[in-house]
Amino acid sequence: IQQHQIEVRSSNFTLYEDYSNRFHETLESFAPQSSRYSIDENFMLLKNMNKIIDYEDYGRLIRSTLLHNLSLTCGVGCSSTKTLAKLCTYASKRWAATGGVVVLTDQARIRKLLGLISTREIWGIGQKISERLSAFGIITAGDFYNSDVRFLRKSFGVEIERTWRELHGEPCFRLHESPPVRQQIIVSRSFGQRLNEIGKLHEAVSFFTARAAEQLRKDGSWTRQITVFIQSSNYAQGENRYSNCGIEPLT
Repeated sequence: IQQHQIEVRSSNFTLYEDYSNRFHETLESFAPQSSRYSIDENFMLLKNMNKIIDYEDYGRLIRSTLLHNLSLTCGVGCSSTKTLAKLCTYASKRWAATGGVVVLTDQARIRKLLGLISTREIWGIGQKISERLSAFGIITAGDFYNSDVRFLRKSFGVEIERTWRELHGEPCFRLHESPPVRQQIIVSRSFGQRLNEIGKLHEAVSFFTARAAEQLRKDGSWTRQITVFIQSSNYAQGENRYSNCGIEPLT
């Protein structure tokens, strides 16, 4: 384990759930309105907060509070739209010199950041659309920013146009609104060590099912079936290999 720098993590999912709730509750104390986006992501509305305290100072206060109360570190991104805020958060984690906080309201600085980031890092785009964009020479978020919005709408649809407008500082997604709802939700993990107890497997499946259901509710969606799949390590040899799945239709 030490030779290959392998890290082993606890499968205490109840603890993770508790930490997630405390994480969100702490953040919610910093803003009058907020939205839990995922187990470890939260959007907060900080409109006019800079009249009381500088946004960057406020971000550092949030980070220090989480570190002090929960021993958790996080990236803080602040901008005029949710899509820009997500990119700011990405930058806060990508470059250590930011100190974990990135605030961007100046268009020149925004364009500079966009030129350093791939389109696949833009919220709502992802790998497949990024590959389609690259066929048109749109490689970086800066390329996307400088693209003709009429072309983007015609070729990729209205949601990509909304993303383009968000990068230009025009809010298109409300606090509790996100890009288009996904057609499937997958929650899966690789375990740090072999599972030999059925109880631990039940615990893991229950936890992942709860996470998928949480995301389903956030999307305001419903599902027709649940699929549970499991497989052994790809490095297992011969008869030690195992793979199976179960599908449960819902009515």
